[in-house]
Amino acid sequence: MKIPSKLLYFLPESYIIFVVLFTGFTPPFSLHPLAFIIAAVVSLQLIFKNVITGIMLANLFALINLYMILALLSEFSEFPTFNFAAAKLLFIGALIILLNLVIVGLMYFNYLKRFKKTIAT
Repeated sequence: MKIPSKLLYFLPESYIIFVVLFTGFTPPFSLHPLAFIIAAVVSLQLIFKNVITGIMLANLFALINLYMILALLSEFSEFPTFNFAAAKLLFIGALIILLNLVIVGLMYFNYLKRFKKTIAT
């Protein structure tokens, strides 16, 4: 099964918008203003596809995920024994962070490829 290149082109920013809106949502129907602003900035990046801003956004998202690795390890160290809850925390947290780092890699790939094209012309 071949993944269309257009999907890979829009996937990173769309994923970040989804994650920001999902984390900023508080039931019932309340959205944190900062999450709305971040989603608007990423939406503008999705529309205009500025290369420098895209690389900066990828760097910022990568740094946030590196911080989340430290937060995951800190929470994991609070468990006195390795039980099911500790394994679930470690496994699910690692999967989410791994998915985020794959998205960061896609962003780097997309924008560095565009950066090379702008340098060449």
